Amino acid sequence: MSEQRPWLVLFDADHIKEYVFATGRLKEIRGGSLTVERLTRRGTIEKHIQGTPGARLIYASGAAGKVRFAAEEEARAFQVWLEENYRRETVTGSLTSVRVPYVETFQETAKQGEKGLRRAKDARLGLAVYAPDGHGRWTLDGRRSAYQPASGPFSRYCQSCGGQPATTPYARGRRSEWLCAACAQKRRTVDRLRRKMRGDGDERLALEDDEYFGRPFLAFLQQEQPERWAAWRQAAFPQDLGALGHTSQPDNYLGFVYADGDRIGELLKGMKSEEDYQLVSTFLDEATREAAYAALGRHFRPVGGVSDADLAPFEVAMIGGDDLILLVAAHRALEVAVTFSREFSRRFAALSAAEGRDWQAAASVGVVLAHASQPILYLEQRAGELLKLAKKGRGDEAAVDYLVVASPTLNPVRRIRRQVYEHQDLHEKLYRTRRPYTLSELEWLLNQARKLKYGEAEGR
Repeated sequence: MSEQRPWLVLFDADHIKEYVFATGRLKEIRGGSLTVERLTRRGTIEKHIQGTPGARLIYASGAAGKVRFAAEEEARAFQVWLEENYRRETVTGSLTSVRVPYVETFQETAKQGEKGLRRAKDARLGLAVYAPDGHGRWTLDGRRSAYQPASGPFSRYCQSCGGQPATTPYARGRRSEWLCAACAQKRRTVDRLRRKMRGDGDERLALEDDEYFGRPFLAFLQQEQPERWAAWRQAAFPQDLGALGHTSQPDNYLGFVYADGDRIGELLKGMKSEEDYQLVSTFLDEATREAAYAALGRHFRPVGGVSDADLAPFEVAMIGGDDLILLVAAHRALEVAVTFSREFSRRFAALSAAEGRDWQAAASVGVVLAHASQPILYLEQRAGELLKLAKKGRGDEAAVDYLVVASPTLNPVRRIRRQVYEHQDLHEKLYRTRRPYTLSELEWLLNQARKLKYGEAEGR
């Protein structure tokens, strides 16, 4: 009797940014981010597969992961649970997964799985379970219908996102709104966290109330920046983008910071064993989170005077794996970007060295500086363009690209650059910028800006 082969399940949430940034309201951005984190994090997956013989979590973070199962039936059951649970909790979100049988090596198995996952996501079929058919083809192994609320002449659209029919009344204080199920769920996610710690009488979400980012951030400061920890203990997240904008200098501006690891896919493809893949994935996640904590703690202080509580001049929209999206007070956005990128590389290398590995990783960053009233999804799209330019612009070095947005435009970043920064001379084309900048170049420029403004600089 031949030995049964184990199976590898790979999963990845679809269109996360569209789900998280469906509205420009900070509470719903926070609620969407917390929901994705809760549904796909390591603890959630481990709790579900606990008791399943032969099941092993290899990696889970950033709304993606890999899990090994001893039998195909268990792998398929996990896929069904994961996808249906994600759809039920997010309402409008979806998650794609595939399963593949183990071949000669984990490296080859993961390679086949990644190929199938890309194909499945490209098909855009929503809640689907994909598996190989034994002949080198990928087949749809069952599809469950996605939730789609009905609309008609006697319904109204959500007063927040405006894209789904309203189904749920939501009241806070004297204000009442009709929301779609997805927006209501996002708000209630934040309400549950706040109410659990403070009861119904306090509307603010303190950092210590947030188990996903706030509390780990405070624990990091207590250990690595103890002189700054006390000032943050009573701080709260801003209630909306307007409050966040008021923490900036000048007033009412914010920075959209979008960071991502460089060539991380190549690094992961080089992992030959489950153990190495698990290690490098864990190190990437830890380095991302700790680098974000370090950058925010170093460049910001809680800001008083704009509400009853001191406010954190930032919001964590997405964090996990090697991905990071921050909304921050505009005047420190570029410093945060540089520090995050440096700390990410340093901490990843240190974690690797502690395990006897010489793995290296870098992260580039795109930053948009804009008025707090700008559409948040527009800022996300522009930051994504800048991130791609940063990754391509300076060879093997990590880089930062940024753009100051005065008003929304449909033009992509490259076209904006051509209109503003390019000039065709008689014999050659001239450029008025060197963006994207390496970390050293941007640090030097920031120092010169400080010198011009304050009469001092920290040196090149």
